[in-house]
Amino acid sequence: MNDQGLLASFLLCKIGVALAALAFLGVALSMHASLGRLAEREDLTQLADAIAGAIEAADSLPGEAEMWRGLPAVPQQFEVVVTGERGSGVQVVRVHVIAEDEVERVLMLTNQVNGGEFTLTMKNPREIHLRKADAIQLELV
Repeated sequence: MNDQGLLASFLLCKIGVALAALAFLGVALSMHASLGRLAEREDLTQLADAIAGAIEAADSLPGEAEMWRGLPAVPQQFEVVVTGERGSGVQVVRVHVIAEDEVERVLMLTNQVNGGEFTLTMKNPREIHLRKADAIQLELV
């Protein structure tokens, strides 16, 4: 009878260790997925910041200017939607980068962009082209 108790105790201990290992594996996989989503969001944030920064730079340049800027590489499929509204002498530009997550930047500019009221959509752009004369012409390539 004593041998059966020892065997049951031994097997119960092994089952407990196996369950703890499975729980640890589940936590590790969950953390890995969370970190992957965080890295993807960071890529989209860098892209939105690069587009917004280029537009702000063009707005602050005096006189006539032309700029080409490469955009950061993003390993996932994404879409960029840039919209503009003009009111009270202020140009409001919204930059949306859309993939599994969405990142948005809002800019308030002194110069008119693409005629004031516009929507510009592009899938996976690699460059931004800006021309400034009296107003800013924005193009995603």
